[in-house]
Amino acid sequence: MSMFATSEKYKTPTIFISYTWDDEGHKKWVLELANRLSQSGVHVFLDRYDLLPGTSMTAFMERAVRESDKVILILTPQFKQRADNRVGGAGFEYAMISQQIYQEQGSQKFIPVIRKGDSKESAPTFVSTLIYIDMRDDGKMEESFESLLRQIYEEPLITRPPLGKKPDFTSGTTAAKPAIELPTGLIDLKKDMAESETTAYAKWRMMIEFPPLHHLEARRIGNLMESFRPIAIYRNVRTPTILHERFQEGYDPNSKHEIPLQKIGEEESFCHGKLDVKKGNLIYEYAEFTREDIISLHIEQPFVELLYILVTLGIIHRRLKSTITLKVTIDFRSNLKAVLIRDTPTFEFKPIYNRQPRSIPGNKATFSYRLTTLDKRSLFTFFGDLFHLFIEENPQSNLLVPELDKNAFKKMMNERFDESTLPG
Repeated sequence: MSMFATSEKYKTPTIFISYTWDDEGHKKWVLELANRLSQSGVHVFLDRYDLLPGTSMTAFMERAVRESDKVILILTPQFKQRADNRVGGAGFEYAMISQQIYQEQGSQKFIPVIRKGDSKESAPTFVSTLIYIDMRDDGKMEESFESLLRQIYEEPLITRPPLGKKPDFTSGTTAAKPAIELPTGLIDLKKDMAESETTAYAKWRMMIEFPPLHHLEARRIGNLMESFRPIAIYRNVRTPTILHERFQEGYDPNSKHEIPLQKIGEEESFCHGKLDVKKGNLIYEYAEFTREDIISLHIEQPFVELLYILVTLGIIHRRLKSTITLKVTIDFRSNLKAVLIRDTPTFEFKPIYNRQPRSIPGNKATFSYRLTTLDKRSLFTFFGDLFHLFIEENPQSNLLVPELDKNAFKKMMNERFDESTLPG
């Protein structure tokens, strides 16, 4: 059976790495690159993997160049010298590569990676016109490796936005403005946008219903939440933050808390959070505002607050010996494209998903979920499903939704909650 018949088993993408054996350090670096690509879901054809005794070197090179989805060219001065002079394996491969570059112009099949020297010293003649990825600085390896992965998966960081409608030239202005849709709720979006001088918003509204505790007054539930909240201080922060007494609003019969409108770090973005505990349910809202054309969602705040609120409600149910029955309804609305670019310190995705920007289709979504147990396993499933709201817009992508890293989630939960607080 041909070694290339396994490509379907490994799915796409399939790549071939063409390089020269400059020295032992260079061979080791190329092998480590191939290993890391393999760990990122890429099937790699490499001489040190596939050229076994009795294998035809010429047949291997010919089929590898022809049948791989992408060909990675590791550029060094020695690679250029052998390729331009048609010396050794690199020369044979380059003879085929230069022909295919002419035949498949614009295909982006061949990806030059410069490892040593500059482009004049290391790029063979017919590769010199191609844009290369710079991997000469090991200190910037993470950034350059991500660029390589994106090129292999054809998942660019920046994509062309969809075309808008033709402007109405009869209205006296040609500026296309996003429609401002302001859903009602605890947070006054119009007021916050005026105060922060922003034009775009993204708002999460989370309602949690707990029928078994319906007999308790709102203030009693609020007091229990403040008493039983998981106050194991993590990274010097008491969580959930919004339940801290300094954010409580007066002495309303219902328990209300608010984190006022405030700037997010050094960015030109703002956020606002509100929590309203009522009899039999609570509502938590989190909104962020920006002047940018795209909203890069800061999901660490609302999702971590939600995590701790759920854990706190679980503690209350167990202390009161009530059956756990929670109905969680989450509504998201935004007036601009809102993008989840990376994972967060709390919620880590499987490695390949870290590099895929995703958005919520139509800038709105509703998520409903029923929890009858509250332990680490059920919360992993809950948040895993919640992150599926974010979808890759490229229909050709084989990585449509982000997947939480189970081991990282388990480690995070064990660091924050012991068995008495949250069972496994």
